[in-house]
Amino acid sequence: MINQPFRTKLFLPIIFFALAGATLNAQYSSDSISERLRLECKHYSREGMYDSAYHSALKLKTHALKLRDTALLLNSYYRLGFYASKQGKPVHALSRFDHGMDLKTSSKLEEHKLPLLFHKCGILNKIGDHGEAQKSALTGIEVSKKFDHKSYIRDFYNEFAIASANNQEFSAAKDAYQNALDYSVDDSERASILNNIGVNYKHQKKYKQAVKIYDSILENLEFKSPRLRAKIKSNLGFALSKLGDKDRSLALLKSALHERIKEGDYSEMFASYIHLTVYYLQSNKTKATYYARKAYEIAVGKTKSPDSQEEALLNIIALNAASDQEAKRYAFLTDSIQRAERKTINEYTAAKYQIKEREIEIANQKEEIAVAGEQIAKKETQNSYYLLGIITISISLLSFFIYAYQRKKILHKNHKIATLEARENERNNLSGKVHDYVVDKIREVMLFADDREVQHPKIGFASISDRVEKVYHELRLVSQDYMHLNFNKITFPNRLQGLLEEKEKLYSISMDADGLGEVDWTKVSVTSKTELFRSLQELLINSSKHSKATQILVSFREENNQIHMDVKDNGVGCAFSEKMKSVGLNDIERRIAKLDGSTHIFSEPNQGFHVHIGVPLS
Repeated sequence: MINQPFRTKLFLPIIFFALAGATLNAQYSSDSISERLRLECKHYSREGMYDSAYHSALKLKTHALKLRDTALLLNSYYRLGFYASKQGKPVHALSRFDHGMDLKTSSKLEEHKLPLLFHKCGILNKIGDHGEAQKSALTGIEVSKKFDHKSYIRDFYNEFAIASANNQEFSAAKDAYQNALDYSVDDSERASILNNIGVNYKHQKKYKQAVKIYDSILENLEFKSPRLRAKIKSNLGFALSKLGDKDRSLALLKSALHERIKEGDYSEMFASYIHLTVYYLQSNKTKATYYARKAYEIAVGKTKSPDSQEEALLNIIALNAASDQEAKRYAFLTDSIQRAERKTINEYTAAKYQIKEREIEIANQKEEIAVAGEQIAKKETQNSYYLLGIITISISLLSFFIYAYQRKKILHKNHKIATLEARENERNNLSGKVHDYVVDKIREVMLFADDREVQHPKIGFASISDRVEKVYHELRLVSQDYMHLNFNKITFPNRLQGLLEEKEKLYSISMDADGLGEVDWTKVSVTSKTELFRSLQELLINSSKHSKATQILVSFREENNQIHMDVKDNGVGCAFSEKMKSVGLNDIERRIAKLDGSTHIFSEPNQGFHVHIGVPLS
């Protein structure tokens, strides 16, 4: 018999490895869920479906809270705020950003708050709380300098300058813009900030200084952005028109408009039309009216901005060219915009008041907690030894149950792998039978038909031989589809490349593989490679039948201890739902699930069909 001390020594390492295994398993699963939710957010955001993106970000937040992953939680709050702002809910977006900013983090994670703080500054400037925008920008500058994030330092100085200019603090704005210039790394960044400085001078009606700034940008800096160049030309033309240089002003304004039309930039085209309206306002009311109406057409048909519509109509009314309908539309827009602004201000004021009340409440609670904490500390000291004993016993029991659970899980996984191997053996038997009996027999018929044709050429055995030849080749393809996948004889990349070449000829669809050479396939089990190969076979069949695709791309990557395979076609796609899954797709999901992998399907009408499969490395 084994004595008791030896049993204890044997049991402790088992507990340790069981705990380690359970932790790794949980980590793989959590990483997979996090990645899936991030992909959902990116997909919906890219498609402009911000409601769906917001709901996926909520799921990501719940998952981060469950994991107690502060970095992931900060990212989810950033996404929630960003998507809320895209939905036209600035107050709600600020609330989400503030929740993220209020999280207690380690000093290393403090830099993860910078994106939240930067977008908060932008929204505060947009809703008109420029004082709070200045405070947030100063905080952002301090944190950015701590981590030496030069791009964020530049951007926060720029936001501070915008807020200061809107507060009529032009000197502070000028200093902030100069600081932003000091942290700019290329001519494009310098040109953008110098343009803002010129706008700052325009707001002060210092048109000579503005012209000097704009000329220096165009003469001394090299940047490739047509949008920025057109903006600078348009601003320069506007400033020159105020100084009376009509010829040069008009040439610049028209050049800027031409570039914006060429780029199809409707929001900037609107600005050009407004500048030209102002240019002709006193000298040629016919042309001024023409450009004002062009601006209004863009605001209604392209940008769909109520603010832009109101601005264009204001110019038309000032020119005494407005119809009754346009005058009513202007009155309606003015009232609607004012109501929306009042609603936003009221919501924001109420939110700030609630935050202030909450801060007072928290301060009072902290005092109460401090007093109660002293009393509890004494009692906890007395009970600490009892608690330590309970914890020790609990850990021992938990370790035992974890070990038992992990062992059961390993046995279950081995059983699943054995099932997959048995099914593969069954396929191999089927392949052998097809090859040994059916194919060889058909070959005998072909030889017989050829021989008979020599003896009786007029009977027409040639047609029989051709047809049997065709059947023979088709059955060989079937045999190869289910043939044993020996990856020692032919490597996985070579076998997969051969599959794509074969199916490309059969289906007349262009097929390409990407990333095969970037994965260390020696770390991937034979079972996983087999299931990836079989799944790809099924997906290629589906595409050939249903997608009407002309191109299929299969890509691989190794990430987070998983192999990821993406199969995308450029076919007709569909509004995919769970109810639409075919037998083949359900079979793929079952096969991958038995490897503790995951399968995700993305499709929209006229957007192709995309299947993502991930399986663990080992």
